[in-house]
Amino acid sequence: MFGKAVLASVLAFSSVGAGVANACSITSFRSTGSDVDRALDQHAWEINNYNAVCSKLNQANAALWINGMATVLDGKAIVWASASLRDKNLDVSTAASGGRAIIINPSPSMDVARRILPEVINDAVNSMDIDKAIASLNASRKKVRAAYQK
Repeated sequence: MFGKAVLASVLAFSSVGAGVANACSITSFRSTGSDVDRALDQHAWEINNYNAVCSKLNQANAALWINGMATVLDGKAIVWASASLRDKNLDVSTAASGGRAIIINPSPSMDVARRILPEVINDAVNSMDIDKAIASLNASRKKVRAAYQK
């Protein structure tokens, strides 16, 4: 998908400041070797209501699909991320009710852009309507099943 190698990673992180690892793990898909991949490997999720979101995703057999980029353009650090849902096992996804976030920082530094990326990823996830996204993913699954039953 998208012509990139994709890595599915199970990520169990502690919430910032909590000091205790979450018992629930969120699966995420993202491009291998990308800035997003590095950011998620090095930083904890800061998802609002982490355990509730995690439980809903796991009950729905859903994973987060994270895209994003950290770059410098026109003398500014520009960082964006989008979050949507994907089935954990099938190549079925939905962008409906996904989340997006962007930060433009006046510093023309890739180091600054990469430092901001985890915040932007979490902002994108936090802007999602998880319940609507799961409903949309279920509708996509239903359409795929119907297409293959013909």
